[in-house]
Amino acid sequence: MLTVFEPKIKDIDDGFYADAKASGVASPAHMANLDPAPEEHVDAAKEVFNRRYANKQHPANDEAVTEWARGRAALANQLTWYEQKAGKQVVTVQDFYHTDSAITALFPAWIESEIQATLISTGLVSWLTMGSVAADGAKVTALYDSTAASERSLKKIGEGAELPAVKLTLSDSTIYLNKFGRAIQTSYEALASQRIDALGAHFRRIVQQVAVDETDLALHTLIAGDGTTMGAAETNATDRDVANAGAIAYSDLINWCLDCDEPYAIDKAVCGDTDLALILNLAEFKDNSYSGVVSNMPKVGPKAIEFARWSGGVAGSSYVDRLVIGIDSRNALQKYTYGGMIEETDNIIRRQLREFTFSYYAGFRKWDAAATVPLDVNAVL
Repeated sequence: MLTVFEPKIKDIDDGFYADAKASGVASPAHMANLDPAPEEHVDAAKEVFNRRYANKQHPANDEAVTEWARGRAALANQLTWYEQKAGKQVVTVQDFYHTDSAITALFPAWIESEIQATLISTGLVSWLTMGSVAADGAKVTALYDSTAASERSLKKIGEGAELPAVKLTLSDSTIYLNKFGRAIQTSYEALASQRIDALGAHFRRIVQQVAVDETDLALHTLIAGDGTTMGAAETNATDRDVANAGAIAYSDLINWCLDCDEPYAIDKAVCGDTDLALILNLAEFKDNSYSGVVSNMPKVGPKAIEFARWSGGVAGSSYVDRLVIGIDSRNALQKYTYGGMIEETDNIIRRQLREFTFSYYAGFRKWDAAATVPLDVNAVL
C-alpha cells in the first residue's frame, strides 16, 4: 500500500491548465513539476503503463514512459487524497462531477494522461525520435551545421595557427508543425454511467489512430525529407540496393548495416510486412542467438539492430512498403510540439450531448540525413 501525501498544490483551476499549456507540457507533467510524487509512486505508475498500455511489438521510449509515470503518479496522489477526504472512491464518470470540486478539476488531467499514454505506447514515434522539444510556435527554425563534409575532420593545427571554424546557420532550416486531434461526442446518460477505466479504454482506442498518423508522418519525413538542407530526401544515390530486386539475402543486410561511416551506426530499423517476413525467414534470423561471431568480436551486424514492424495507416505508408528504413536513433529524427495538449469539454444543451476535444501541434525534423540509410528492396527510390 502506497502512502498518500497531502498535495502541495490545491484548488487546481483553469489557470493551472493555462500554465501547463504555456509551458508546452502535459498537465499531469506540470503537476509533477510543481508537486512531484515519491519514486515508489512513479515505479507503480510504470507498472500500470506496462500492464495496461504497453505494446510489446512497439517498444516505447524509456524517457517518455518515465515522464508520463511521474505525471500519472502526481495525479494519482491528488485523486486518492481527495477520494479519502470525501470518503468516496471515483468509479464512474459521474463520480468525477459529484464527489468533490477538487476531484472535478482533475478530470481534464486524467483524460490527458490517458491520451499521452496512448501516444507513447501506440506507433513508433517515441522509439524512433531523439526526443521531443517544446517549440515556441507552429513553425520551427533551428541551427544546423552548414560546414562541408570535407571540412569537418579535425586536423593537426600549428602553433599560433587559426582554428578551423564550424558554421552554424539558420538559413533554410524552417519546418512546419501539423495539427492532430479528434472530437468525441456522447450523451449525458451514456457518459455518466461509464466506469472511468472503460471510458479510458474508449479514449485510447480513438487516440491510437492519431498515433498511427503521427508515425506515418515521422517515417515519411525520414524518407521524403523535411524540406531543409540537412533533412534532405533519400534518393537512389543515398540508399542501399539489394543484390536481387524483391529478395533479401543476409549479405544484403550486412552490406546495408555497414553502409554507415563513423560516427554513425544503424541501431534501429522499420520494415513493412513483406520485407519483415523475408528477414524473419532468413536462416540467420531463425536462430535468436547472436551466433556466427567469435566471443571477442563486438556486436556488429544485422542481428545487433532492433527491428520494428509497421504496416502503415494513412499518409506516408507507401514509403515503408518495400523500404527497410535504418536509422542511427541518436541523430536521425527530432520531434517538436507546440502549445501542449489542448483538451476541452463542451456541453451541447439542446441535444444533451457532451463533447470532448483534444488537439496538439507536432512535427518532425530530419536532424541529419546521414543518420538515415534505407535498404531498397524493390527499386522504390
